[in-house]
Amino acid sequence: MPGAQAHGAGPKPAGDADNILVGGVEQDHAAAGQIPVDRAGTPDVLNRLTLRAKKALAENRQIIIFPEGTRKAIGAKPDYKIGVAQLYKSFEAPCVPVALNAGLAWPRRRFLKHPYTVILEFLPAIPPGLPPRAFFRQLQETIETATSRLVAESLAEKGQSLADIQSSSES
Repeated sequence: MPGAQAHGAGPKPAGDADNILVGGVEQDHAAAGQIPVDRAGTPDVLNRLTLRAKKALAENRQIIIFPEGTRKAIGAKPDYKIGVAQLYKSFEAPCVPVALNAGLAWPRRRFLKHPYTVILEFLPAIPPGLPPRAFFRQLQETIETATSRLVAESLAEKGQSLADIQSSSES
């Protein structure tokens, strides 16, 4: 499920429909093969998403899924959506978790960006076949542990702490 390119034969990101359709660029996203996710949709949204994603997998494409659906504040409690476990079960494919520290450089709900190096780390693959709840726990623990480490390393490099970041974001 990992990937870093948005065009050509690369992965198909599954993203929030609100984000995909912002700014009148829906044609670019469609050309890139992105699969929109309607978080406020009807119960069959997950079924439609699953069908589109399975089609992409049949085309030997990768799927990128953001299990929380959106960015969260650094240090905030995880809010993974259970739909990611349902997708994992229906794909019957390995899942490669990814950790990143991008929230330091571009905090949630902030326009200003901060001078941090964004690090994206591909983590060991989770093999197919786990029960959905076991997969969900492993995915969250793996990503959160690695993300916390990346954030701590980036903060230490600048002589900062998580408390420094949290207090500056509240002001």
